[in-house]
Amino acid sequence: MKAAFLAYAAEDILLYRDGPGIIHGRNALQDLYNTLELPAMEFSWAPEGARVAESVELGYSWGEYTITYPGNSSTKKGKYLSVWTLTGEGWKLAADCGSEMRLE
Repeated sequence: MKAAFLAYAAEDILLYRDGPGIIHGRNALQDLYNTLELPAMEFSWAPEGARVAESVELGYSWGEYTITYPGNSSTKKGKYLSVWTLTGEGWKLAADCGSEMRLE
């Protein structure tokens, strides 16, 4: 998951996360990933919608995500909003935020 996220991250990406807070830039994201030991997980997301600017330079998508930890059978669900920018290398993730939903 780390490699895929970095591959699509814009150079000046902004990530909003609980815990580490705001992460600014692909290098900062790489540094964070180098210090984190993430448990084995399965990540999936289901877009609910997307919009693209008339200029076709910027777009955004939103939906729900699910993270499952096979080792202990726990699951986290949440909502996300991702902002995309069109670069010479294709669409890159410019900003991303997620909010965990509390499961009762």
